[in-house]
Amino acid sequence: MQPAPSRALLGEIPVEVQVVIGRAKVSVAQLAAAKQGSWFRLDKRFGEPVEIQVNGKTIGHGEIVSDDRDNFVGIRMTSVENRL
Repeated sequence: MQPAPSRALLGEIPVEVQVVIGRAKVSVAQLAAAKQGSWFRLDKRFGEPVEIQVNGKTIGHGEIVSDDRDNFVGIRMTSVENRL
């Protein structure tokens, strides 16, 4: 039996973080007819929390923020559901 990897080593494993701002259900016909400029109404409103997912699993919620210097978009965590 091999020894368990150290926490420092585990901390270096990359994971993918995704932010879900909302979802929409559309028909195949609506999707096939979509073109540049088309839009779909999401199930969220401005100001509502977004889902933060790691490898497809929701781990918390947050709010969209911007970086004043570089004009980047980010997420501020407002709640954590599950610790990794």
